[in-house]
Amino acid sequence: METMQVFGVKPDGSTDLIGTAPISHTMKMKDIVRNYIGEPSDDPDCDDEATTCMWALRDYHHWLLSQGWIAPTLVVTSNAI
Repeated sequence: METMQVFGVKPDGSTDLIGTAPISHTMKMKDIVRNYIGEPSDDPDCDDEATTCMWALRDYHHWLLSQGWIAPTLVVTSNAI
């Protein structure tokens, strides 16, 4: 499972590593589109190539779910005490 580091921000602006968490399906879709085409827009009315591809991946994800696909269980590891 692909993971990302999660950081917390202290009141003084410094950061501490809190732990790791799985990358969400939306983050992975954006990462794929970004690597192949470019940065997708968050504006649903935008019709550039990257945003269109992002909507296609979202439709595919919804189709997978409707076919019974189940995402892996969310497991978060933490360095916090």
